[in-house]
Amino acid sequence: MAYDVLYHDAERHVMIQVATGDVDATRKALLQAFAHVGDTLRAVGSHFVTRIVTDHDHLVEKVRLLDAGLDDRVWELTKRELALQCPEIDGRPLLFGGEEHDGFVAVGFDKEGPAGTVTAPRSMYAALEAMFREAGLLEEPKPWSAVDAGYAQRLYTKLERRRRRSR
Repeated sequence: MAYDVLYHDAERHVMIQVATGDVDATRKALLQAFAHVGDTLRAVGSHFVTRIVTDHDHLVEKVRLLDAGLDDRVWELTKRELALQCPEIDGRPLLFGGEEHDGFVAVGFDKEGPAGTVTAPRSMYAALEAMFREAGLLEEPKPWSAVDAGYAQRLYTKLERRRRRSR
């Protein structure tokens, strides 16, 4: 059974909404509901990272990334890079599976469940973070944004446009 839930980590200043239905309608409702709260938080100098995900698996992934001290924006870029470099992924969705001594594990899924793993070297994650930060593309997205594969694709597209303009 799918249901909406709001994850709130007051200590780390993070809120993640699972939106199992209309994501745009959920985002609009969240923006309205938290408008006054946001003003109050800004007045006392507090900032919350807010995200929206479409299922519970991605909520768990976001929380695991928080626990590992990783940036979900950079992780989405890393998953995109893994998909390009590793033909064995074959279009399977990837989720964060944890840390290993040499990198970060991405678990590929198919209809039956987990279908294998691939490791992203720490150096890949660090290089992507540096590249996109240097390009000014790792700003915090708008409140209640979906930081997912679509987000990563949009950042890569922006980076490519900038590179073409600078030639």
